[in-house]
Amino acid sequence: MFEEIDVNEPIGLDDYESEDHLSADVAALRAEAAGLAPRLAGRTVWMVNSTSQGGGVAEMMPKLVSLLGEVGVRCRWGVIRSDRAAFFALTKRIHNMLHGQEGGSLDAQDRALFECVNRRNGNDLRGMLAPGDIVVIHDPQPLALGAFLKAEHGVITIFRSHIGLERETPSTEAAWAFLKPYAAVVFTADAYAPSFLASRAVTIRPSIDPWSHKNRDLTPHKLMGVLCNAGLQRAAQPMVTPPFDHQAMRMGNAEGHPSVDAIEDIGLLYRPIVTQVSRWDRLKGFHPLLLAFVRLKERRMRGAILPGDRHARRIELLRLVLAGPDPSSIQDDPDAQDVLHSLTTSYAKLSPELRRDIAIISLPMQSRKENALIVNAIQRCSTLIVQNSIEEGFGLTATEAMWKRGTVLGTRAYGLCCQIRDGMDGLLTKNPEDPEEIANHLDMLLSDGARRELMGNAAQRRVHAESLVFSQVAAWLRLFTRCIHS
Repeated sequence: MFEEIDVNEPIGLDDYESEDHLSADVAALRAEAAGLAPRLAGRTVWMVNSTSQGGGVAEMMPKLVSLLGEVGVRCRWGVIRSDRAAFFALTKRIHNMLHGQEGGSLDAQDRALFECVNRRNGNDLRGMLAPGDIVVIHDPQPLALGAFLKAEHGVITIFRSHIGLERETPSTEAAWAFLKPYAAVVFTADAYAPSFLASRAVTIRPSIDPWSHKNRDLTPHKLMGVLCNAGLQRAAQPMVTPPFDHQAMRMGNAEGHPSVDAIEDIGLLYRPIVTQVSRWDRLKGFHPLLLAFVRLKERRMRGAILPGDRHARRIELLRLVLAGPDPSSIQDDPDAQDVLHSLTTSYAKLSPELRRDIAIISLPMQSRKENALIVNAIQRCSTLIVQNSIEEGFGLTATEAMWKRGTVLGTRAYGLCCQIRDGMDGLLTKNPEDPEEIANHLDMLLSDGARRELMGNAAQRRVHAESLVFSQVAAWLRLFTRCIHS
């Protein structure tokens, strides 16, 4: 059931400090930790969530746990497990309701299932705990586990919600009413806290590791090696490194099976590319983005390209990449396969010309390192990076793209508004379900390379100032010390 995840992060604070543009961030963290970490001596902090791979929470955990350990806090990471598919169907429904989506009522039978799975995982974890330890519960799936451990074993528990909606709706109220018996108080944004928690809510922004495999700089040789090893580009010359054991797969028909088209035909190194990388989730807005791309292409097809019209030529050559994790690998997201199937069904109805210009890619998850490098390489090959979320708790895929100086087209989903200043760090679509508006924004950004460069530079500065892992570690240290003295 409950499983502890080993953390082996080879890069530490000394490494970051050797980089001029990160040294001040590391120095600030060390100075704050010197006063706070000794107050936590003798305690263990447990980070608990529902999956070790896929999604922003799982990606943040290894570096967060590692850096807390390096500044003097004993920290461990574990995930809950269950063989009851109904449990993850229930928690996905709660997830969607917290985003304002219709989810029906939550009844006593749902509560019994929720508590049963959490109780079994809590029983596994309790033997590893001592009184006074701190258990941080990430998102709703393990929430009852924290409440049980707090009541029965004298540990301090913190509920950290990465998701939410900036307004109350009947669906959010129903979800929070269900979670209220277990809830505590850390949110990605102040506006996500329900009214009964608002007076004691704490805000900690998610963050990225600038040197992770997903965010580090890639030399031209390394970039080409990743694309070829992943099966995304044909190798024209001998390669030093062998192909990855598990390749990216281009999904090409309504059944979601790999296409007969060669995946290297995407043209990542040669063509203008629009990319979205996200979980296969209805709230990520994949389908409206697909329709917007089709609309943009069809506009060009209706007109002739005049000699010297570089923008028209750019649109002619433009390709769309929609990428997400292999849905079979993500235990806590049972809707992913249906979303991917729906997307490939729409794709299969397009003309052959349009299908050639769209790649729906399932990314392998067997190796975290290889998956991260693939995402990194795809984003660095992209002219525009889109996060067309209908609702978004934060959206680390946008943060990662901004760190790479990518031009990001986001939406007015609250988590993206927290990061992207419209017209400065990127552009925001008002209605992510309106293909015409999305197409107009794509057209505008693709036509103006100077504006894209300015936005990309501003975006990286914004991430450096507000969303690097060092500031998140310091925020957790402050919260832990406050909790033990409250």
